[in-house]
Amino acid sequence: MKSIIQEASSIIKAIEKGWLAAGKPNEFSIRIYEEPKKNFIGMTIQSAKIGIFFEEKKVETPKPIKKIEPIQSKKASAPIVRPIPESKKPVSDLPESERVMWTDEMLEAAQVWLNEALKIINTSISYKTEVSEYQLTFNLEQQPAQDIQQAKHLVRNLSALLLQAMRHKFKRPMRGFKILIIFNQ
Repeated sequence: MKSIIQEASSIIKAIEKGWLAAGKPNEFSIRIYEEPKKNFIGMTIQSAKIGIFFEEKKVETPKPIKKIEPIQSKKASAPIVRPIPESKKPVSDLPESERVMWTDEMLEAAQVWLNEALKIINTSISYKTEVSEYQLTFNLEQQPAQDIQQAKHLVRNLSALLLQAMRHKFKRPMRGFKILIIFNQ
């Protein structure tokens, strides 16, 4: 049985680092030697120390592979070109007519979501909506919080959550799509 001792700022992080260092064994046991200690601010002043015990995997040497010569056909061979499935094509490679941008349904769902989010945080801020290809911009009339840093943090999180909500609601990848929520300072 082998063991690895690992330190990190939390027990979970120490376990994860140790498990990766051990080569991701399927079966292992953990022993906690020291729990992390934090100061009054919440910063770690003493890291967690754990031990991971595991059985070493026996690595089998692979058998040598025989080299197989490709079969030549009598016809002139042309390279085989397989089409890329529509779901795998990058958005920028699609022709303008096939690019799906913000539809009216998606725009309405985003506006409803933002209205509900603003209602939850007890603010009634009016906004203007602008759509340009893959970017949806909500321009708030005023900042959503008193402190400028809190307001910036809030709009960043709201835009990320809104994009995730759109992915979830419409059950499709939205690669290249952006949602910006901005306000006048």
